[in-house]
Amino acid sequence: MTPKKIVVFMIGVLLSLLWLTFLSREYVDVENEEVIHGIKIGSFQMKYPTFWDIFSHREPIKNDKAMAIIQGKEPKIEKDTLNAELVNNRKFIFPKDINHLRDSIEAFLEGGNPKLISNVEGQIYYPEPMQEFVKRMNEKLSQPTCRILHYGDSKIEGDRITSYLRNGLQILYGGSGPGYFPIKTPYGQRSIIIQTTGNWFRYALFNAEQRKNKDLLPNNQYGLYANVCRFTPARGGDTAGLKTASFTISPSYAYYSRLAEYSQITLHYGNCTVPTLVTVYENNVEIRKDSLITDGDYHAYKLHFDVTPKKLKLQFSSRKSPDFYGVTVGSDQGVQVDNIPTRGDSGFHFTRLQSTYEAMSRELRPDIIIFQFGGNLVPYLTKDKVVSSVKRIITNMQWVQKRNPEALLFLIGPSDMLRRSSKTTYDIIPVLVEEMKKQTAENGFAFWSMYEAMGGKNSMKIWYDNRMAASDLVHFSDKGTERISELLFQNLVEDLLSVQSVEMYRK
Repeated sequence: MTPKKIVVFMIGVLLSLLWLTFLSREYVDVENEEVIHGIKIGSFQMKYPTFWDIFSHREPIKNDKAMAIIQGKEPKIEKDTLNAELVNNRKFIFPKDINHLRDSIEAFLEGGNPKLISNVEGQIYYPEPMQEFVKRMNEKLSQPTCRILHYGDSKIEGDRITSYLRNGLQILYGGSGPGYFPIKTPYGQRSIIIQTTGNWFRYALFNAEQRKNKDLLPNNQYGLYANVCRFTPARGGDTAGLKTASFTISPSYAYYSRLAEYSQITLHYGNCTVPTLVTVYENNVEIRKDSLITDGDYHAYKLHFDVTPKKLKLQFSSRKSPDFYGVTVGSDQGVQVDNIPTRGDSGFHFTRLQSTYEAMSRELRPDIIIFQFGGNLVPYLTKDKVVSSVKRIITNMQWVQKRNPEALLFLIGPSDMLRRSSKTTYDIIPVLVEEMKKQTAENGFAFWSMYEAMGGKNSMKIWYDNRMAASDLVHFSDKGTERISELLFQNLVEDLLSVQSVEMYRK
């Protein structure tokens, strides 16, 4: 080939690659919860930059408020939005080591209770009467036992955000243990060590791949945690001969020390219609053997220990597996917090749950229920759909409230999210946040805007530049997760201090 032909060939290749940039489009990868640029034809998809990704010139994005928040400083308040009450209010200095929280609060309250600040950007928004809502929340946390459910999307997978909140509340109000986990975990789990033997199947109410393959539970009974695990398939009759499967749990020291302390383990199960033997081993020594109840209803199989087992194994044997709705691990006193992620969800799945949800609610009696949704709506949400989409979230919250009438409900809105093409905030996010504020207030729910708390418009770019966000410009890094968790917990603590007395922290 002559030099001229080689040059022409190379130019042709480069022009072809350039031409493909005009075919590249932005679309949502639902399974991985990513907004990506690429070429999609049917089931085939390929990541590929757009023309503007390569050639557009962008001014550097600045957000001084977000930078101040990242650095742990008070963001500057503009004069036209000055709130005298907020400025004059003493701010609680959050200890670097959360285990010194009690001492810091005791010293802070010596100067008297701070005023409750709500309806201010970055703070928690409470329904009227605000003081009454916070008092009720403090009363529930101060009960001998208080269970909190934390539902959310992928931002809370692997006990992210929840673990920080749980640890802080357990330090203040008592309690220990990691709460809920499924037997077969679809994501990394650092709050407890779990190992399984046998062929476990996982069924989730919100699972795009299972819906596509129609691999769903025939009875649609997914329980309080919208998740079921089995050691025989859900469809089909009894298996030929006995099947044996087990799971083993050990305390984890990857997050906080309180996770590794627990005295009560509860196995939640139902749809048990044939004899099922459960054998319990502590440190490889058999300590208990029982038969699960075969009436098909929901039941809680409970184990109590004086000292946290270093290794606890539950082994099952049956021709047909019951439905296992999950395991809760904790103590019989203090605060228990369950981390319940549903990747890709927008908080719409609750109304599809069946009667097992109510049965488990009666057993677990949740006191505070947190819903953390909205981010999965953002990439394809239009202004004309905002009101109805938020209403759909609220309807699902109301469905849960009807089954837990004494519980306080709390919605956490989406974080900032950036378009891949422009590296700027989706325009719909502030619109969505304002509608969430409006509808939560109208329905008596509390609301916290993660978008506002992290600095508002284009704040995710600042977080990413400071290694606090993932490369998808949607999720947080481990460092960012810790910071956003701290912001949520700090807001919550300051509000609780407005109705609390120092005597509590001297217990």
